[in-house]
Amino acid sequence: MGTYQGSGIYSESELPILTQGTRKPGYGASNEAPSGITSDAHMHTDLHGNMQMGLHTGSSVVQARHGSSHYAGVSKAQRKNVTRCDVDDDYDYRSPHVRDTLAYKLDKFFKVTQRGSTVWTEIRSGLVTFFTMVYILVLNAQILHLASRDPHTSMPFTSVATATALSSAIASGLTGYLGNLPFGLAPGMGINSYFTYGICLRLGLSWQIGLTCSFFTGVLFFILSVSGACTLIQKYSPMCVKKGITVGLGLFQALIGFEMMRLVVTGEETLLTMGNVGDPSVILSMLGVVFICALMILRVQGAMIVGLAFITITSWVLGLQAPPSAIFSMPTLEGTFFQLDFAGYFTHASQTVPITLIILFVAVFDTAGVHYALGHQADLLDKETDALPGATGAFTAASIASMVGACIGTSPVIIHNESTAGIADGGKTGLNAMVVSIGFICSLPFVPILAAVPSFASSSPLIVVGVLMMSAANYIKWSQFEEALPAFLTITLLPLTYSIANGMVAGMLSYAILKPVAMIAESRKDNCEYEEVGQHDHHHHHGHGHSHSHSHQHAVEHVLVDGAATYH
Repeated sequence: MGTYQGSGIYSESELPILTQGTRKPGYGASNEAPSGITSDAHMHTDLHGNMQMGLHTGSSVVQARHGSSHYAGVSKAQRKNVTRCDVDDDYDYRSPHVRDTLAYKLDKFFKVTQRGSTVWTEIRSGLVTFFTMVYILVLNAQILHLASRDPHTSMPFTSVATATALSSAIASGLTGYLGNLPFGLAPGMGINSYFTYGICLRLGLSWQIGLTCSFFTGVLFFILSVSGACTLIQKYSPMCVKKGITVGLGLFQALIGFEMMRLVVTGEETLLTMGNVGDPSVILSMLGVVFICALMILRVQGAMIVGLAFITITSWVLGLQAPPSAIFSMPTLEGTFFQLDFAGYFTHASQTVPITLIILFVAVFDTAGVHYALGHQADLLDKETDALPGATGAFTAASIASMVGACIGTSPVIIHNESTAGIADGGKTGLNAMVVSIGFICSLPFVPILAAVPSFASSSPLIVVGVLMMSAANYIKWSQFEEALPAFLTITLLPLTYSIANGMVAGMLSYAILKPVAMIAESRKDNCEYEEVGQHDHHHHHGHGHSHSHSHQHAVEHVLVDGAATYH
């Protein structure tokens, strides 16, 4: 790093080059700097490595960009000698004062411009993600509150809500900082249900032992993350399965959305059936879907969050959802802070160890699957390796937050599917995740207001996102059964079993069985073709080779004719 004549701090790649009377690249025919331009001008590389030039005249700036210059307080005599400079339009370096602004620092740290986004887009999309997944604060607390048959010994609702907000904030913030990815993280909905109904109510273990299982899951998850094992699982999963996860996740999102709005309900004679289409909440939710899509067609920025606000406020006005009864509530961790029961965990090791491994399996494969699907949606995958930059950081963030969450009173943390809403709104960097993190922190005293947001309000963005994720089906090779069946099993089992891990494992196992068969079939096909070519050559030789001289003469004539044809 170095400084140059009051122009601020420059990196090694930023080259102050202009002194009066010297011809430099980016100028027209003039061999001198424009009259009145001081030596405080400079040229440097932008985020893409392209050269960019800024000419400072006091507090004013001459910015030459792609043949169209931006001038501020510069006379015609000064600007006539400045023609153009080959630069990238993505980022606008102005005066040293701009370089000290928060927006510039955020842009540079999170590579916002480099990924084709803006700071405002990242902030807005982060808010979309937060408001789409904010229901987890209340719903997770409601589920874990039931993890005891005795109401007097249950997990306190407010404490669980506080723990949910804190663990989500830690996980999302670390993902943004370590991985620079636009993912929102929170306690997993499937895992919290297993925590309550599987571990505590069915097996009869205390919620304190359940939290200890979650803690050891986080420890093992952390080891797999930092060792790179999680990234390898994601990297070497078959492409058809990874694309299938994207499509299946879209269907899963839509199914959850339809259930949240009660358009799809459990049937008495069938697995699922149509709900009451005349229900005002169903009608409002479907209107929300159409409203959001209309805004997207009109290219209105923030369509998701506008749709959320529309549904929420309308539900309050129509009396479909009670408005908030209070504004503030004091956050607390009383009753859940460090309630781990290590003695009970090892006493029931025959139950708790398998439980820990089951949760670990679900957490790893859920996170790996959602990871890839979100990276594909955000167009962040490496074009050559198909890997997701920053994947290890996101895995590590989830594992750390799972350990912390267990210590303060909530189930393990994973990447949430609702991140797709923010990505659909333009999120591409970790700044999006940082906004989600700040949102959870700010939500701590506002649980009563967030509890008043109806669940069906979040359903509309989820359905719209489901539509957007269907495009990945175009990349699946449906004509090849060794790839079609694994993709199909992944797509169908993922939403039908409510488990990303189930769909992913089914796809990988079927691929492992069918791929060798396909390789054997391909090898036999190549051998048959080789034998047919050999037999054809043999018959051709005996059929036309009456004599060596005649064959030789025929070959020479053939070569001469072919050569002449080729020459002409």
